[in-house]
Amino acid sequence: MRDIPDIEGDRKHGINSLATRLGKEKMLSHVSLASILWTKAKATDLEKNDEITAFYMLIWKAISSFSCLIVYTNGVNQLFDMEIDKVNKPYLPLVSGEMSLQMGFAIVCASALMILSHVSLASILWTKAKTTDLEKNDEITAFYMLIWKLVYAEHCLIPLVK
Repeated sequence: MRDIPDIEGDRKHGINSLATRLGKEKMLSHVSLASILWTKAKATDLEKNDEITAFYMLIWKAISSFSCLIVYTNGVNQLFDMEIDKVNKPYLPLVSGEMSLQMGFAIVCASALMILSHVSLASILWTKAKTTDLEKNDEITAFYMLIWKLVYAEHCLIPLVK
């Protein structure tokens, strides 16, 4: 964490570190995620399946949360910092005119909706998988039918990609 405030000093002196390449915001989010995961990994008892499952769920939640955050921040940056990008990054699609502002907004909204939908569907699947009693055939059948419903829901999301 002590390197984050010194990124500007590193850039000034030509030091090409990971922190200077990522920038303060990205470096802080990566360090925060790594710290949370490392702390949880150290506390996880590898003899208990519940704790291992909880740790993997934490990883899944962290990755999906940070994915949403990245889509949001990059989208907002692209859409609302066009004047700055005209000077600093004139090659970006919105600034160069390759893409309209409406198209950029639609892509950001569709991407956010896609990520949130996938996370929601995966959470439904995970929750149901944890609560299904494998000794009862009717629950196994219900879980199997849920999987097919989720597959159909995923197919409904495909047009958002186009």
